[in-house]
Amino acid sequence: QKLGSICPERDTFEISMIQKMLARDKPILAICRGCQILSIALGGDMYQDIFSQMGVPLLQHGQKAPRWHATHFVNV
Repeated sequence: QKLGSICPERDTFEISMIQKMLARDKPILAICRGCQILSIALGGDMYQDIFSQMGVPLLQHGQKAPRWHATHFVNV
C-alpha cells in the first residue's frame, strides 16, 4: 500500500501547537495520529508507508467512514 492523503497545513498547525504547549510546560495527551505528530515535533522519525516495511496486513488508519463512525476499537 502507498501513503494515503496528507495535509501539510494540518501538520504545520499541530506541530506549532505542540511546540507552544511544551514551551508552556503544559501536559499533552497524544492518541493515534497525536502520538505520531508529537514524535515528529520532538525530532523523531516516522515511516510513511509502514505496510511495505512490515510485510504483514495492518489496520488502515485512513478510514473512509464518516468521522463520527467507530472504525476500530481501543482498550485502555
